[in-house]
Amino acid sequence: MTALLAGSAASFLRAQEQRCQIKRSLGDAGLEMKFLREIWQCLQPEPDRAVAIVCGSLGKFDDGDAEATIRRLWHRAIRLLRQTAIRAKLDRLTRELERTGRLTGDKVERLLGSR
Repeated sequence: MTALLAGSAASFLRAQEQRCQIKRSLGDAGLEMKFLREIWQCLQPEPDRAVAIVCGSLGKFDDGDAEATIRRLWHRAIRLLRQTAIRAKLDRLTRELERTGRLTGDKVERLLGSR
């Protein structure tokens, strides 16, 4: 579940880092809500799957509040992506993808150190 929300979480972190100082001083609640609305609207395949799983299988958690469950799992993805070791691996993966435009599963595993 968290992995399905990781793309959106990574996009949020990238947008957060690129904000100017004036906008940073206002906080990130509005930016966060923008990304969460996109998840709840199921505009991308991975968040759409996550919402379907939450609504279909995890409905008992968070007092049956699917939005609360999605928010909790999305925050977990953000916490994981902020970890230094994971961040370094993802930066390496991003640079290679930008350079080549395409990655095989083996190449991804090598870049992430899965093997």
